[in-house]
Amino acid sequence: MIKVDFNPAQIRGSVLLSVDDLKNSSSLAVRLRNAVDPLSKHLKNVLSAITQQQLQSYDASQGLPDSLRDALIDELNELVKGSALYDRTRFKGTAWRKERETLMKALIKQVEEKIKEPKKDEGLACLNRLLMEEMYPEEIANSTKAEWEAWTLLADAAKARAIGEWEGWKLKRDEWKKTKKGDAPVFKPTFEDDVWKGFRDWLKKNVFNNKCAYCESKITGYPGDTEHFRPKGRVRVLLEDGTPKIVKIVDEDGEEMTHPGYFWLAYHWQNLLPSCEFCNTAGGKLDFFPVEKLHVAVKRLKDAEINALLDNITRSMRAAGTFYLEPRDLDKLEGRLLLHPYYDKPEDHIYFQVDGEADAWNKSKQGDVSIKVYNLNETTKRTARSQEQHDARGRYMSVLAVTDDNDLVELKKAAQKFMDEYYRGPRPYAAAVFDILHERFERTRYDPAVLLGECRKKS
Repeated sequence: MIKVDFNPAQIRGSVLLSVDDLKNSSSLAVRLRNAVDPLSKHLKNVLSAITQQQLQSYDASQGLPDSLRDALIDELNELVKGSALYDRTRFKGTAWRKERETLMKALIKQVEEKIKEPKKDEGLACLNRLLMEEMYPEEIANSTKAEWEAWTLLADAAKARAIGEWEGWKLKRDEWKKTKKGDAPVFKPTFEDDVWKGFRDWLKKNVFNNKCAYCESKITGYPGDTEHFRPKGRVRVLLEDGTPKIVKIVDEDGEEMTHPGYFWLAYHWQNLLPSCEFCNTAGGKLDFFPVEKLHVAVKRLKDAEINALLDNITRSMRAAGTFYLEPRDLDKLEGRLLLHPYYDKPEDHIYFQVDGEADAWNKSKQGDVSIKVYNLNETTKRTARSQEQHDARGRYMSVLAVTDDNDLVELKKAAQKFMDEYYRGPRPYAAAVFDILHERFERTRYDPAVLLGECRKKS
């Protein structure tokens, strides 16, 4: 595991079009001018008269004038922000790209339902931009920002529905308690797999470089599991003798019950981590979540506790003072023991031996627990990690061999480029590779810890 620096506010691009988003502005102008497909006909008809005239007189053998290009961008952006481009007749029979199919269908469904209401839907601009990208794949570049915002909107809606089910169940339980006739109602939330799977795929591609968030193995030819860091359903811990135990809690109404799972975090991006088939199946993390203090679910808070919360507050509509807490606030209350790639520096807790074996650094409790729960020393993982260490050492020496030994700046650049293939690129086992190189070149000028300007391990 490595520290992953990801901030949604820093995702490049915009939902609105820019000059850089036009892959082929001349082709786009021709398609709008000829207006053969239904969307092009619609767009052409709603463009200004001046822009329509410029399109009609445009000579495709010539480069697109900047004035026409800019006019198209401005007017298309007004359409993106405006009314819905989607119409069932207009897009009848459209085959969405495979990687976008789930997102498009879910977003269309949500927007169609909201469009009937007088309040403008927030997802409309995202859908309009994505529709343009789908219909003009050779002309308009994909916006990762639009995809992210679309998934976020869908996740927020799914979260609201999950909370609604919990609060509905609570009301039914309150009614049942008055008579206790029949069986007590059971909380069984209807989870929307497509939403968290979509977020998983986005994160896997754009944040984790198609690697497992826990062991850094490549996820290839296999979609990968959607690992809910805090389990969405059953929550278990391991006793000292290795026996699994289901977690019990006292709920917000003061009653003891089996932990319902962190169902309100089922679609939270910070709780969704792409994992390989070894890390989220038998022998892996599954629904285990060890903590140092007590597990928390839906929580009733006092005023002082509310004021101390770090993140956005989701309040209960049913019970005053009751909250659905965000991950960082849960961490404070529970004393999380598992390392998380967004919040922690795993290298302060885990190091790797020359044979790929993971060990706790400085007897770190979080390191020790994480190694066990993530099963980082499973034979397949350890063997693959060791092989990558061996290959990386040879390649690193080759890179340095062709670099001027007396030019420290060039040595630093070479080391940075090499390690970026691991920390920011597709190569697996960055932490293990760094440790083997640090061990091999320690106290020399080739030590990556020295060249990169930060000792990821205490020496």
